[in-house]
Amino acid sequence: MASTPENNQTVLLQKSVTRSMIDTLYQEGYINQHARDKSLAHFFPNPSWGTWTMSLLTILGFTFIICGIIFFFAFNWEKMHDYTKLTIVELGLFCCFVGCLVFSLKKLSGKLLLTAASMLIGVFMAVFGQIYQTGADASSLFITWSILIFPWVFVSEFAPLWFIWIIISNLAIILFWQQELTFSLNLIYFVFALLIVFNGFFLYLREHYSKSTVWLQNRWSRILLAIGILLLSMIPIEMLILGQNWQNISLVASASMGLVIHFYFLYCYRKLCIDLWVYALTILSLCIIVCTFGFERIQDIISHNELRWFMMLIFTIMVFTAGAFVLRKSTHSILEAHQ
Repeated sequence: MASTPENNQTVLLQKSVTRSMIDTLYQEGYINQHARDKSLAHFFPNPSWGTWTMSLLTILGFTFIICGIIFFFAFNWEKMHDYTKLTIVELGLFCCFVGCLVFSLKKLSGKLLLTAASMLIGVFMAVFGQIYQTGADASSLFITWSILIFPWVFVSEFAPLWFIWIIISNLAIILFWQQELTFSLNLIYFVFALLIVFNGFFLYLREHYSKSTVWLQNRWSRILLAIGILLLSMIPIEMLILGQNWQNISLVASASMGLVIHFYFLYCYRKLCIDLWVYALTILSLCIIVCTFGFERIQDIISHNELRWFMMLIFTIMVFTAGAFVLRKSTHSILEAHQ
């Protein structure tokens, strides 16, 4: 009995797909390279740990190369000619940028090369300024660096590069505030409020667009931004408690904003977009603030040194026990609500 196309199709569908079958179809021209890669990824997916390990090793290799370049300059700085310094940095910048275009930004290697190019922009500016003695201060370097790499950061869709840019921008704001905009000691602490707003804006963008943007859905991006904002919120509060400088308007305003941020985080990551890690970090920060306030009051009330330390220990245990109780109760309520 002659075989028909229907019978051949039935026999083909009954066979299990193998790698050799996909490779044969590719070698004989029935499918292209893209279809071959997609088929292998669909029928023979790599283990998640394998992909994670490869990405981790790639990032570590990239980090070691950048550190090697930096340490090479640091060790041989005095022995190198000025033109040699600039040539090495420019050559590295050119190679990273060309490599990014070759590998494309759809691959991790391309994103890492663009990140390296962004870092080398700052290295080049520092080397250029030191060779030619431009007289530019540190704030100008970081502001220019932040502006120059922003187009690359915007098109990269790479969260680590965004975080590097945010750190550079924070340093630019701090240095510019200290060197250019501080007219009085009553205004100097407003920089904390400005940094809270700046970083809070990017946390808002992350929360708003994470549902529709894949590269923003990594949980660590939220946690790192939250840690930065909590630290910026906690510092003026601690300074106000320890310094008792209630006459400084900027310090009181920044500390008040920091306290509001803490309570907003408790509400937001407990009710709106639930994240127990950020919720726990907020409780930890509040416990540290309460302990600092309690220590100051205990020192004012108790003069005996041994008794003072004993009361501080008891107070610390009570505060962190209360924080753990609140966290545990919130965790149980969240789990019950999602069952």
